[in-house]
Amino acid sequence: MKLICVGLDNSGKTTMLNIIKPKKVNLTEIAPTIGYTIETFSKNNISFTIFDMSGQSKYREMWQDYCKGVDGIIFVIDSAE
Repeated sequence: MKLICVGLDNSGKTTMLNIIKPKKVNLTEIAPTIGYTIETFSKNNISFTIFDMSGQSKYREMWQDYCKGVDGIIFVIDSAE
């Protein structure tokens, strides 16, 4: 399953993805995403490839390029709420 994760700056996109991944990460060591990162993992017999896109305004135009051909979009409003 190919997904894209988008949302505004500091909404918690990377933190949310690290919570749902099977391998846990120290959440206090997460740095802001520059550009994008690709996360690949399996959970419940489903393989995921997730594009974690930066929320900074200068990178938002890239979102539309990565939305093509994905199976779903995760839009994070605020992961702390």
